[in-house]
Amino acid sequence: MPYLICEHCNVYYEVNSEEEITKFGNCECGNPLNYYESLELYLKGRGKIKRLPQHDSIIGELLDLYESTVLKIILYAVKELPHEMARGRVVVFLRGSKSSFIVDENLNQLKSYSVLSGISRKKMDKLMEILVEKEFLKTRTVDEYPNNDVVSLTEEGNSFIFNKESLDMGLFENKNVDLMIGVDEELYSKLRSLRNRIAEDIEMPAYIVCANAPLIEMARKMPVKPEAMLSIKGIGKKFMENYGENFLNLIRDYKSGKTVHIPNNKRKPQKKNEKPPEPPEIHDPFDFHNIILNDPRNIMRTHTAFLLGETRDSKHVDVLCQATKDTDGNVRRLAAAALGKIGDKRAEDALIDLLQDPKPQVRQYAATSLGKIKSRKALPYLRKLDNDPVVYVQEKAKWAIQKIRND
Repeated sequence: MPYLICEHCNVYYEVNSEEEITKFGNCECGNPLNYYESLELYLKGRGKIKRLPQHDSIIGELLDLYESTVLKIILYAVKELPHEMARGRVVVFLRGSKSSFIVDENLNQLKSYSVLSGISRKKMDKLMEILVEKEFLKTRTVDEYPNNDVVSLTEEGNSFIFNKESLDMGLFENKNVDLMIGVDEELYSKLRSLRNRIAEDIEMPAYIVCANAPLIEMARKMPVKPEAMLSIKGIGKKFMENYGENFLNLIRDYKSGKTVHIPNNKRKPQKKNEKPPEPPEIHDPFDFHNIILNDPRNIMRTHTAFLLGETRDSKHVDVLCQATKDTDGNVRRLAAAALGKIGDKRAEDALIDLLQDPKPQVRQYAATSLGKIKSRKALPYLRKLDNDPVVYVQEKAKWAIQKIRND
């Protein structure tokens, strides 16, 4: 699915194939939206950017979040299962199989059941291999499954589940051999360390400084002049003004054989009377219903709304309807999208209410979802959007009306 992404506030919007990107305009924050055909294909180096190709930082961050979330869900499932289970059975459990062993043991009542139903069996098998390689899972052979080792959680795997930081596992980019051809991996490691040090100094996420893809190109091309650095995709004038000389000096020192030192991070000292931020009250990172309703971090509630929609499971409808009342527009927007993906008409009233939301993207997503669930009850409310001040909301309402009438 294509995405429109705002580099400034890190918000992303799904784009339906029938929509024209020119009708979206800017993000709500006033900055332009970047259009990407496919996050995954782009990250593999095969995607085609059709608009504003200068930036890809949020793509890297989305990938890191996606990788870490998927890996943590697999580990959590292994932890949640009542007994050790063969690797293949863990995979089909997470993909939502209705096999007899799942039904007979009531495993379909567990939190992690079917959460990764949208990921292919082949990719799931690869993810399991990586978790074993990283020693987050351990395996052993048993007579019951001679061709399929059982897996269990290691201490390292258990710690990773509750680790708040995302982990760049390189599931897409580093496993793509072509992407690393000609790359000096030692220099790449040093560039990443410099990037991370700068990010911590300015107290910003690493992707804001520089995404991984431009760092890979730096380690391949080894630019030592500003104009050469600017020729790298993803490097712009703002990067050069703020951090360019730091990276150029590191590359120059590395090429000349000098010892490269990455200074220690210098955290800002905490003020005497300043209280440290209170941690969220949520202790279970996979209590999705609790997270979407109570987590104080907007980004966590937003991503949780997206994940619940990907399950296509109607057991999430009630909590997603509650999330349509969230104070954050992005949470409301993705809750509306999730309800459309699930397709349960119990969501009608909540989605109809969103047609009057002050944010146009929320109104647009609500109209889309009402069209998907073919809500005849919504027809008079959708017709009122003929006078909406935003063109793409008007057009989405017309699309929804047509979709409902064709049912």
